[in-house]
Amino acid sequence: MKTMIITISLLLLFTTPAQACIGARAHGMGNAYVSVADDPTAAYWCPAALVDVGDGFSVSVGHSSNIPFRYNSLALSANNLGVYYINHKGNKDIMGISYGIKLDQNISCGLGIAFQKPARQDMQYVPLLSTKYSSDSSNPISIAILIQGYNFRPSISWHINDKLLLGFEEYDLLDKYNKNEHRLGAEFKQHNISFRSGYITNDRFISYSVGLGIKTNNSSIDLSCRRMMGKFSGFDQNYYTVDWTVAF
Repeated sequence: MKTMIITISLLLLFTTPAQACIGARAHGMGNAYVSVADDPTAAYWCPAALVDVGDGFSVSVGHSSNIPFRYNSLALSANNLGVYYINHKGNKDIMGISYGIKLDQNISCGLGIAFQKPARQDMQYVPLLSTKYSSDSSNPISIAILIQGYNFRPSISWHINDKLLLGFEEYDLLDKYNKNEHRLGAEFKQHNISFRSGYITNDRFISYSVGLGIKTNNSSIDLSCRRMMGKFSGFDQNYYTVDWTVAF
């Protein structure tokens, strides 16, 4: 036990946050996604949520035009295990592996590790720890927390009914990386179509997003558009994200 505590402490000491936030569904909901994730990207967002993805093989392929973090992504999951690869064009590559464990009917936990290679820098690593609780009610509430190094990301989501989902998340709650932000998201489902919106604010910018998802029996296509506006500098940026997810 003492060796484990020392090892985890050293990992936390020399780690940096992974800048990924992958997935068009997540982006459409303002990245308030830690307690919402139920697809292969849960390997990044919340390893504990991999138990909700299903035992079959699932794959998610994504692309984002966000500058400077424009990326292509690939996420795979099967039997509570997830892996992902993110290529931030001209910036860094991120690879990660995660595993989720169901403790009882309502509680799960997960862990993982991400390796990132910034351009012209040495390899960095980020340990991931997460836990998730989901209620049994007809309008379930999910509470989850993701810990990425010193980045504490608590999140709560509420299925108000079978059509409307609301989510909230704090990014970098302790402001250890000077990146604390508040995230809000909503999703409205009508048959096999989902409409999404999101809002993010921090001390540098505010962001608004909208998203659309179309789901069939075993696949889904998600698209989001986001606008970021600087509070003090005149910074103004628009970008899109698209994902295709298939479950076998």
